[in-house]
Amino acid sequence: MTRSTKCIYFILYFCGIIKLPIMRTTLHNHLFKLFAFFLLLIMEGGSAQTMIAGWDFQTTTTGGTAAAAAPNSPTVFNANFGSGTIYFNGTNGAGSWVTATTGNEITSFGGSNLNTTGGLSTVTSGTASLAIVAGTGLSANAKYAVFKFSMSGFTNLVVSYAAQRTATGFQSHIWEYSTDGANWTLVQNVLPIASSFAVITLNTITGLDNATDCYLRFSAVGASASGGNNRIDNIQFRATPAPAGPVVTTSAATAITTTDAVLNGLVNANGNTTDITFQLGTTASYGSTISASPATLSTSVATPVSAAISSLAVNTQYHFRAVGTVSGSPTNGSDTTFFTLANVPGTPTVSNPQIASLDVSLAGAENGNPGNTEYAIHLSDGSYVQATGATGISAVWQTAAQWGTITVTGLASSTTYDFEVKARNGSNVETAFGSSASGTTLENLAANLTITSPLADFGNVCINSTAVGSFTLDGDNLDGSAINVAGISAYAFSLSESGPFQNPLSIPEGGTISGQEVFVQFNPTAAQSYASNIVLTGGGLQSQVNIAANGVGISTTVSISTGTASSITATGATLPGTITIGCYSLFQYGVEYSTVNNFTPGTGTVLFGSNLSGSAFSVAATGLEPNTLYYFRAFATDDAITTAFGNLGSFTTGAIAAPVATAATSISANSFVANWDAVPGATTYRLDVATTPQFSMTQPLSDLIISEYVEGSSNNKVIEIYNGTGAAVNLSAYSLKKQVNGAGAFGSDLNLSGTLADGATYVIANNQASSGILAVANLSTTSGAMTFNGNDAVALYKSGVQIDVVGIVNQVANWGADQTLVRKATVLAPTVNYAVSDWNILASDTISNLGSHTVNNVSPTFVPGYENLLVSGTSQLVSGLADNTNYYYRVRAVSTNSTSANSNTISLTTAPAAPTFGNIVQIAGVVCEDSAATFNVTGLLANSTSSISYNINGGPTQTITDVISNASGFATMEVVLSLANNGQTLTVTSIERTDVAGGSTTVSSNNTVVLSVNANQVYYADADGDGFGNAAVTTLSCDGVPAGYSADATDCDDSNAAVHQTGTLYVDADNDGYTTGETALVCYGTTAPSGYALTNIGIDCNDTVAAINPGHAEVLYNGVDDNCDGQLDEGFQYTSNVQPAQCGTTLASIGSLISAVSLPQVNGYRWEVTNTETNVVQTFETG
Repeated sequence: MTRSTKCIYFILYFCGIIKLPIMRTTLHNHLFKLFAFFLLLIMEGGSAQTMIAGWDFQTTTTGGTAAAAAPNSPTVFNANFGSGTIYFNGTNGAGSWVTATTGNEITSFGGSNLNTTGGLSTVTSGTASLAIVAGTGLSANAKYAVFKFSMSGFTNLVVSYAAQRTATGFQSHIWEYSTDGANWTLVQNVLPIASSFAVITLNTITGLDNATDCYLRFSAVGASASGGNNRIDNIQFRATPAPAGPVVTTSAATAITTTDAVLNGLVNANGNTTDITFQLGTTASYGSTISASPATLSTSVATPVSAAISSLAVNTQYHFRAVGTVSGSPTNGSDTTFFTLANVPGTPTVSNPQIASLDVSLAGAENGNPGNTEYAIHLSDGSYVQATGATGISAVWQTAAQWGTITVTGLASSTTYDFEVKARNGSNVETAFGSSASGTTLENLAANLTITSPLADFGNVCINSTAVGSFTLDGDNLDGSAINVAGISAYAFSLSESGPFQNPLSIPEGGTISGQEVFVQFNPTAAQSYASNIVLTGGGLQSQVNIAANGVGISTTVSISTGTASSITATGATLPGTITIGCYSLFQYGVEYSTVNNFTPGTGTVLFGSNLSGSAFSVAATGLEPNTLYYFRAFATDDAITTAFGNLGSFTTGAIAAPVATAATSISANSFVANWDAVPGATTYRLDVATTPQFSMTQPLSDLIISEYVEGSSNNKVIEIYNGTGAAVNLSAYSLKKQVNGAGAFGSDLNLSGTLADGATYVIANNQASSGILAVANLSTTSGAMTFNGNDAVALYKSGVQIDVVGIVNQVANWGADQTLVRKATVLAPTVNYAVSDWNILASDTISNLGSHTVNNVSPTFVPGYENLLVSGTSQLVSGLADNTNYYYRVRAVSTNSTSANSNTISLTTAPAAPTFGNIVQIAGVVCEDSAATFNVTGLLANSTSSISYNINGGPTQTITDVISNASGFATMEVVLSLANNGQTLTVTSIERTDVAGGSTTVSSNNTVVLSVNANQVYYADADGDGFGNAAVTTLSCDGVPAGYSADATDCDDSNAAVHQTGTLYVDADNDGYTTGETALVCYGTTAPSGYALTNIGIDCNDTVAAINPGHAEVLYNGVDDNCDGQLDEGFQYTSNVQPAQCGTTLASIGSLISAVSLPQVNGYRWEVTNTETNVVQTFETG
């Protein structure tokens, strides 16, 4: 009875369900005994165990360590509950476990909700368990992790945890314990580890009881691949608090004899001075007390105690228990029993001999054993007497009263038999055999015929055929006359198996017969039973001896049963049958099948058999339709032209196998041939071609979204944000805001920080939320944004602009109270317009989805025209492709009733397209010598990079590299031309792709262009625009005078448009054309500047007065050498007089008209006027 069962038993007893005959006057005594009994149970170990250390790899509120995915996995884990540490860091006897991203040996995965008593987390998603991984080269196989903890004040450690393994993960866990971290004792090898989470509980560990420093060493073995792993979660170390008083345990009695025994126990005094005794009696009430050795203990370890007793009764059950008493208060061990041994029996009495029997009695052989002692009677031939008196191999145990006087039968005549007896006690411990007694059976003197081997039944025998059996005779005391054998007509007899057979048969004998075999032939002539006796007479027998003969004449035809189909494939099966051949030879057999249930024989497909072995045969059905239900019957025909059909069987062929895709062939720039192996049963195939190996595209979300909203009991307020953008997001630009009670502006800003990885969630919780929520929260906060109720919309902002919202804005009524809202997977973008249809509504405080979110943002993508393309054969041309592009294809087999899974995926890269060429022309316009001419090239391969080779007038081949075409196949290239190239022909000879290995193409048409090159001329800067240039500032041009330049280089001052040339001019200060003969270098324009003359027509005698020069006429009477001849007024002079009427008159004014007398041959006149007041003389000339 277990302790828990004892406690239940006590409660039932105390409540009166188990009724005892207790007198009212002694009730209090019995209640006291019951209470003491109850206390005894508790002291025996009924107290509950305490969790001294626990690891759920999530809870951190008590200083525990949470698991994390590699490369961030810790290598030291403090207990999440209680006190203890797990080492993976090479200390305390542990190995150094790898946490790197590649080849990691510890990481984390989703966990289990098993073994979570005591407050361990039930959350299973995210990084909820510790995972150990085989690592590179299976390096973690047999690597140690060490737990360090204390058992001070505790005993009976029990370790339990939840674990699972992948197909290639560790197959067993090995646990060892130590108190010094150096010497280890095996606890248990746990094998195998289940493939789904299951709880493992180790054997109780007592070797660490009350130890201060305790170590458990863990290792895992059997991983077969580097990624194979085990997940471990919810580890619990539970132990029993060490009791304050002594711990008393009753152990089994030893050295038991018929009257003696040694009583044993274990006592841990726990430091108390404890008196040790044993209580002993034939009932659980005991009755006597015996001092133990040692009699007193005060140790704190379990110590053996014992007491030797004698004068016990034979074969009697005794009860005893160990008792430890401290200051008069006893602590009782459990009740234990034993039986003393039985005495070896005395000699039995053998009497009443008969020819085949003797009587045996145990009266007087009990030898002091009590009446409940059991005995077994043994014969000298090794057999035992059975309860019926027959003899047998096995011993039969009965009391002496039950045996009484037993007649032992089946003995041989005239034979002496020895009988001996052994006894056993109530524990089935046997004694040795006692002294034997003998008896001799009587001699048999009558004629006797014994059938030593009877005739076996013939069973069913076909009519008009025979079967032979036999029986064997022994005989003695015969009179020498023959033994006659006779029977019914269907039987005949012979002393030889081969006959001849006759009925009757006479067997001679000479007084005895030994081992005479008589053969019996059974020859039925009708379909009936032939049951009768074969009669033996003669030989002095006092009565006939009968031998049963049984046979049945039959006239059966063939029968058959249909077996169960096996070796079923998509297109075939093995169809068996079992034939029972009747009385006629088998003509033919086989199986007929059809897709029609209960089909009429002859309407299906017939397969004849040829492999009958015994009664079984099978046929192979091939060419079947995959995934199709077939019905079949076995059949057989015999020479009676009887055809038997078996029962209707059925089977379903397997699903059609997936094809094996093989490498693509005929790969060109724009096409390839997809290939695959034929699949039996396939009628057609379906082909997919894509540019991604997943045959799908992932559409990133446009921005972060609110993925979950929890408005639960108390402070269970959670907002979860999901990143599905395809890249990590810096949260510093984001914030949460709340609209209070459905009114007003959004406020209570909660600014976020950190980086949110793609595909990850960010869980924000009120810091007073439940421990289950806080265990998965990335941020717990007191922010007002996280104190929402059912009518507070919460919005997600980015850079101050709202991008998403959960809840109905501007609605005072509750819309989300006591609910968990999870964003549906179809929502792929944030929105400022809340729609309840975008959310799954769950019960209050549902948090199982926190920490992860799923979106349906993956859509299939295929090359147009090649999605699920129907193909009849095992290859397909795929065309219209881009060159130098990765493509992937897969195929499915199709039959009438099924479509296979996808084949393996084949990848290929189309060949780079060979370069192409259309035409080349020189861009219209002037090309100057020794400069680059630009050419337009068309007809190139779109978006390609090439080298173009050419020659000019058949000269050396030259190459232009990095000619890049656009999407239309157009490109330009430049060639530097000399003046000599003008009018020559540029011929493109070949083009070669250089962006990929696309080969080269020889060009032979539309590949020439006549070159046009202009000669360069020097032009001079004409800054002042006067058409004359500055020789110091030049430029080259082959296309006329450039703006701001001139072909003339003579401008002596390019800043003054009025001058442009430099010359030596004569000085002519009075500008009269006559110079002094002196010259000067002057910058001037088209005419000589004032003060200079281009030529010297004479020497001016007075270069300051223009009217004085060699070419001037001498003016009379002016006192000036006007003509520079050195004379004054020389030569003939014409004079004229003033008109007489004016002579001597005074002019009225300076403008008054005066006149003179004209003279012939005179062209002009000079007037001299004197101012009479000032005496100033003025001269005037008129024409």
